[in-house]
Amino acid sequence: MNALAALAAGWGCAERRHSECGTAGFYSEEVDAYLASYVGMHGNPAAPIWLCDITPNTDGKSLTAPLNPLHGPVVWDKYFRQRNQENMMHWQSHQKAAKLISSARSAAFGAEACDWKHYFMHHLYGPSGGEFRISLFPLRTGANGNRCWARVYRNQPVLNPQSRYVSLCRTGGRFRFIAKLRQRMQPKVIVCIGACHADDFLRAFEFSNARGTDAILQPADLPVRLQVFTKDNTTLVISPAFGGVVGLNSDVLLNAMGRFTAQWLAASEFPSPLEEV
Repeated sequence: MNALAALAAGWGCAERRHSECGTAGFYSEEVDAYLASYVGMHGNPAAPIWLCDITPNTDGKSLTAPLNPLHGPVVWDKYFRQRNQENMMHWQSHQKAAKLISSARSAAFGAEACDWKHYFMHHLYGPSGGEFRISLFPLRTGANGNRCWARVYRNQPVLNPQSRYVSLCRTGGRFRFIAKLRQRMQPKVIVCIGACHADDFLRAFEFSNARGTDAILQPADLPVRLQVFTKDNTTLVISPAFGGVVGLNSDVLLNAMGRFTAQWLAASEFPSPLEEV
């Protein structure tokens, strides 16, 4: 089951409980304006490396009033880290991101790989850090993201069925906001995680007409296929997911992916020396 299918699992859930969204439905324009903002984004938009996936990140939101667009991303400053210290070691996806980014940074500097755990705990997604992360579809279900979509958003006609929400992101303000942000900030590399969602990545960043080539990542026995596109001085790399049998499921592969990414990066583009936040 792919990630979007997993998100959609439970559309037909029959159990009815009080919705986390309250009893009043939001207008389509309100939801669209909210999604066309920094919701579901972490780190520094001016960073040379962007990461993108389709699933909500740790701050994935269920809708609550008032529905105000976010005017900046979540940054992992010292206050964020203090509040979330106990939870951070459970954030597997962000830990894998730290392994990839720390490897890319070390390769760009021509240095030995730095300790990814230290990078994760003290530097990842910092206010002036070297990376920025985007979730294409940022809304989640419940406090842990594991409840039935149809139940959580049952009072939100604009979001039900879930395919309507996905369509709103694709054709409404969400993808346009992401495309304009990419055009304005011009990251060096965008690593898109999840090859089965290539069309969404290309559409969100307006790379649909860019010419692509294949690359093979093979630090061990099994080769991993990557798709590489270039447009406006930005390289977009579509990789397998961070898990699964054919995904970037080992430290060896994540480190190799970081080194592969580093070919488009220069040491001068990273904050140096690293400052703990």
